[in-house]
Amino acid sequence: MQRGIYPYQGKGPDRCTQMKKQKEPAIRAITKWTIIIAASIILFILAKEVALQERGYRAIGGEYALLTLPFLYYAAEISIKDYIKANRENKECNK
Repeated sequence: MQRGIYPYQGKGPDRCTQMKKQKEPAIRAITKWTIIIAASIILFILAKEVALQERGYRAIGGEYALLTLPFLYYAAEISIKDYIKANRENKECNK
């Protein structure tokens, strides 16, 4: 089979399977992060309105911390995955 300059130029089901495997994680990641970022923005807007009603004037307060939620989520996700991976490796070594 002759390959061109573009990956997966071959014929057959193998090409489609390889392309699909690459697209699925990317689409899943984009969807996940879009939802997380949108949720943090919505929460911020709601918290900003509640803070304005409670204070009676516009000010910068703790509601701005909600904008850091995607970063906190990312850090927590990586930490949890690393912890689970380390525990699995320890269990395999102790057998």
